[in-house]
Amino acid sequence: MSDILITYDERKDKFESYALTLKSLLTTLIRNEKISIHSLESRVKTKKSLEGKINKKGKYKSIDDITDIVGIRIITHYADDVDKIAAIVEKEFTIDQENSIDKRTSIAPDKFGYLSLHYIVTLNSTRTNLKEYEVYKNIKAELQIRSILQHAWAEIEHDIGYKSATGLPNEIRRYFSRLAGLLEMADDEFIKIRKKISERQKEVAKELEQGTSDSALDIFTLDEFLNTSRIMSELSEEIKEKTGITVHGRYKDKDLGYLLNGLNLANITTIEQLNQKLSQMKKQIVDRIFCFGEPFISYCRETPMPKEALLSYLCQIIVAFQNSPSLESEFNNKAGLNLKNSNISDFFSNIRENISTQP
Repeated sequence: MSDILITYDERKDKFESYALTLKSLLTTLIRNEKISIHSLESRVKTKKSLEGKINKKGKYKSIDDITDIVGIRIITHYADDVDKIAAIVEKEFTIDQENSIDKRTSIAPDKFGYLSLHYIVTLNSTRTNLKEYEVYKNIKAELQIRSILQHAWAEIEHDIGYKSATGLPNEIRRYFSRLAGLLEMADDEFIKIRKKISERQKEVAKELEQGTSDSALDIFTLDEFLNTSRIMSELSEEIKEKTGITVHGRYKDKDLGYLLNGLNLANITTIEQLNQKLSQMKKQIVDRIFCFGEPFISYCRETPMPKEALLSYLCQIIVAFQNSPSLESEFNNKAGLNLKNSNISDFFSNIRENISTQP
């Protein structure tokens, strides 16, 4: 054992460098396949952990016999992405089939299972022939790939400390079995939800492209409208011509729920109604931008205005000309204005005073 630990100390820097190299390589490979993941973490087994493993197993003669000194854990959002990443790994690495295991399909009857896919890999010859990788030739690493829910199971199982059903009361065994089934069903349902969302997005895109959409406004229709609407492009060009402001791009991580709330309060509930209002109120929307004053306009000339802003201004104008304090207060709360109560009335009065033509 002492020889293994001495070798570990000598190679520790290389192990740590290899872990970071693998992390970077896998991140690039996964990104190139356009797979979104939850996390990708690397680690090097500590000397204390290695010593415990050697004592427990009692079978290692050389550090090269130990396959998991370097480890990578990839956590996906969806269970089917585990298989997509597995395909990347099998294509890009040399797999030690004898020591790799798909724990999702190899669970013994007395095990509570909802585990992960484990590969033992080395860099293939294509990579180790490159200068930057040759130093890592023949170094093994363990890759764990699992979904978020599979990871949750593994973490809770580890915390509870009981991986085998043997010896546990039947009632507790039933709890474990029910939970494993629920998590597996949840993984499957998330995949179905993702598929339905994708199908809905394609349907909406086709309808908008053909000009046949009179769909109700929801997260999907509004998102596609912002991305592809002809009337939005025309309005953006008019704003550029009259104010010098470029309308481009979208808010990052902005919740469209606030915008949908605002549109509902402005009695705009379908794509057709939204198209009509934008066509009718181009001038008022331009006037609304001028309401903010020259400092704001100068700033926006340097920083593009997100498309969502135009729809927000449309809603503000419609609500302002309703001249209803209760509606204005509701709009402030539900559409994300977040003004102090004392400022709500002045905000909408300013719109009425500075926009000459009532919508």
